[in-house]
Amino acid sequence: MTDHDSHQPPGGSSAPPKPEPQPDPEPVESVLLDRGAIHIARALYERHFAGVEAVALLRCDDDLLILPVRHHAGGGYLLKRKNAAGDRVVIAVDFFRTFADAGGMPSRGPAADEILMRRMAVTWSDERAALVVPHVFAARKM
Repeated sequence: MTDHDSHQPPGGSSAPPKPEPQPDPEPVESVLLDRGAIHIARALYERHFAGVEAVALLRCDDDLLILPVRHHAGGGYLLKRKNAAGDRVVIAVDFFRTFADAGGMPSRGPAADEILMRRMAVTWSDERAALVVPHVFAARKM
């Protein structure tokens, strides 16, 4: 068989090239809000709060900002270790109650549970030096 008799393209097989494997998409980071507690997975803690024992919580419009407190004298809410896996929890019932009492959120019943018991995506903001939980305080249709 000569080169003229072959129907294969130069360089080998006529099969289409296999697509390049694509990297897995970046996992969405999230926290769980559960009746005044903020649950933070170990990986998220290590990425943004490694070595930090307390955080400050701020409401900025409808967003919740979680800022690391680097000095013990700075106060803040404790980042308590909640299990052997290294997950953390921030107990902030009083923080959320402040906004419920001010009319920013329902304080009791199913509407409060809907708002305070949900997993929420988060992003790190270099500009704010904080983990941002968007739309925590946004008005919800009930």
